[in-house]
Amino acid sequence: MPNKLYLLMLALFLLATKTQTGALITSQNITQSPQIKIKKVKACKKGFKKRHKAVTPVSNEPTGLITKSIRNQNVAELSHNLKIYLRPKTSRDYFMIVKYLEALINKSTDPLQIRDYRLQLADVYYETEKYAKAGSVYTQYYESYPGYHRAEYALFQAIMSKFKQIGACDQDNTITNEILELSQQYLQNKSYEKYQQQVTALFEACNNQTLESEIKVFEHYFRQGLLDSAQRRVDYMRDKMLDKATNAKDRIQDLQNLLDQAKTGKNTLKLLKKFRNAQKNQLKNAESINIVSIELV
Repeated sequence: MPNKLYLLMLALFLLATKTQTGALITSQNITQSPQIKIKKVKACKKGFKKRHKAVTPVSNEPTGLITKSIRNQNVAELSHNLKIYLRPKTSRDYFMIVKYLEALINKSTDPLQIRDYRLQLADVYYETEKYAKAGSVYTQYYESYPGYHRAEYALFQAIMSKFKQIGACDQDNTITNEILELSQQYLQNKSYEKYQQQVTALFEACNNQTLESEIKVFEHYFRQGLLDSAQRRVDYMRDKMLDKATNAKDRIQDLQNLLDQAKTGKNTLKLLKKFRNAQKNQLKNAESINIVSIELV
């Protein structure tokens, strides 16, 4: 009976210690098992290399222009080609860049993309010295997105675009007045600080420009002996320009003194010549701050 029990226990032990392949563990296969394991690991590594070959990184840069006409391209295709035209740092085809930006603004349905394309278009106009178009787009951008963080930049660029178009002081002051209006909007916004120094200089210079223009008009009337019209110009300057332009008070008073002398019957041409000689030094000082010669960038 004990022998039967011993044999039964031995059979159970041998059955429990079988290898995964079904073979019994012996002194021989115990010594071979590490080699078997090593071979299996090596085989697995080789299989991994075959299944996972090295992948070459894919560039996100667009390659090749889409040859369809701009009219027939969708937004994705237009964006693809625009990136290619914007890629070179020099000798860009600005004509095509403008065409693609205009098409994207018209075709895109994403308001955020339209916003960014509009500012980009304004920058291209400014860079290519199309200042009238740049000023218009910058102004529209500022008015459309006044709360956006790029609004300050757009307003400043609108002012600079107007500045680039300004003429001599005896020409039409329409643009000068527009600069004054835009500059005032900028200076009245307490959150705008980045370009405050430049805008303040422009605002003061434009007021000086306006005063010089009004003086030109006064001289025209005075030379012709139209003293009533000349007086109206002096009254206008005293009412509108007194606290704005540099030395406005003294210069307006000089014009009034000139008028008072002419009203006594003195020759207006001789008075004007004498007045200009006396003012020559002051005018030289004014030229140093004339808006045409101010460098802000």
